Amino acid sequence: MTGVLERAVRQFTRLPGVGRRTAQRFVYQLLRSDPEQAQSLAEAIIALREQIKPCSICHALTEEDPCTICTDPRRDENVLCIVGETSDRDVIEASGKFRGRYHILGGLLNPTAGVGPENLAIAPLLKRIDRGVDEVILALSASVEGDTTGLYLGKLLKPMGVRVTTLARGLPAGGSLDHADKITVGLSIDGRMEM
Repeated sequence: MTGVLERAVRQFTRLPGVGRRTAQRFVYQLLRSDPEQAQSLAEAIIALREQIKPCSICHALTEEDPCTICTDPRRDENVLCIVGETSDRDVIEASGKFRGRYHILGGLLNPTAGVGPENLAIAPLLKRIDRGVDEVILALSASVEGDTTGLYLGKLLKPMGVRVTTLARGLPAGGSLDHADKITVGLSIDGRMEM
């Protein structure tokens, strides 16, 4: 494989879940497609990097700052749903069951990968809660990292006098929110429990 082809394959394999064979299929498909399709993909990727930024309130990835959820007056600002990533928020939104606000941590605690509390948006979370929140829902993936993050946040938040709940375990253990269907997520929101 030539240098340009190999470089393109390597770049695709850096994406999660894309192995070498899939990356090769992507590269060859782009070469077979109309030049406009490849150009459109390149422009979309550049636009993502230039126009998407974290919301200054909830830290969700958005084109608008603050995001539309943070500025929606119909949302209950006294209930805050904590998620690891913006994609997790999107799954909860698709369930149609939650009408509060969100806070995106930007990941989950994972000491073996070098992700500690200082790498997550925990300090801004604590400031938001200090300004007045009645309930915090920990909507974290049912995984070792999600459970670790939930326990850590529970210890920080309970002394602040806020109600701390977690999703009911209708979600599969070891799974992530972005793989759950909207009905399961909705039931988990409805069945949340005290930590």
